Amino acid sequence: MVTWRALVLTVARDPWVQNLLTHGAGRALARRFVAGETLAEGLAAARAIAATGARPMLDYLGEAVTTHAAAEEAAQVYRTLLAALQAEGLPATVSLKASQFGLDLDPDRCAALVES
Repeated sequence: MVTWRALVLTVARDPWVQNLLTHGAGRALARRFVAGETLAEGLAAARAIAATGARPMLDYLGEAVTTHAAAEEAAQVYRTLLAALQAEGLPATVSLKASQFGLDLDPDRCAALVES
């Protein structure tokens, strides 16, 4: 039986769907929910939100890594993000997905990456 999660991940990995969402008509829709594609764009959006008195929430988009190297890469992105927020003194909520840290590969290693 195919789970809803597996179906969504399969569709999201399709090159045609990725192209539609990053370059096609879906880009405008995605921009409403995705502040940027780079750390600099995300931080700029977070600064703008914080300037209104609201607390921004940041997330590195990705899901269900398939290798330990990809999990480490995601963890490094989060380390960089947290360091940038701290350096700027920018209050923000940071959301992460355990599956992006390799939960499906090795729960203990995932926990170690989250704590790092």
